[in-house]
Amino acid sequence: ADESEPAEESAPVGDGSVISEGKSYTYTESGLYYITWDESWAVSKNAATALTDGVTLGESIYYGDPTLTGWQGDAPVITIDLESASTVSGIKYYAYAGMDGIAAPAAVKVEVSTDGTNWTELTCTLTEGEKTVSNVNWAADGYITEYTLTASAAAEGQYVKVSFTKEGTFVFLTEIQVLGK
Repeated sequence: ADESEPAEESAPVGDGSVISEGKSYTYTESGLYYITWDESWAVSKNAATALTDGVTLGESIYYGDPTLTGWQGDAPVITIDLESASTVSGIKYYAYAGMDGIAAPAAVKVEVSTDGTNWTELTCTLTEGEKTVSNVNWAADGYITEYTLTASAAAEGQYVKVSFTKEGTFVFLTEIQVLGK
């Protein structure tokens, strides 16, 4: 290898592309929270596809936005199928918080599996990123924050399980992105 360029494996573990966009996933249905004012404003109406669709912010940032998937009661567990073996170096997730008992998750556990049955937990470092404040006047206390969990060591697997621990009454998410290659 050319000594002027670092070897590929010397890159920091957190480096990686989003490898989960458009991938299918399962989620905890118990506690799934629905709000429906009309067809255009319905939390969790797109629960089966919204968390990996690549949309991190909806048109209006408040708890009725259809890009949000929310849980009340049981804390969410989301398992993403990457469709083939991949190197997982971490995740990003986008959480809504700030009003009406909606809080960012208190803790997040990330696990990787080759078969969807046997799991290896990743040891991760959490970084809180940009906060986007609601653009709806009556919901001005609400915001979406980007969080990144970077693994201390990457892991190989086809399935990524993300388990959230609630801090408030609700957990609302707009997107979960698996990072890796």
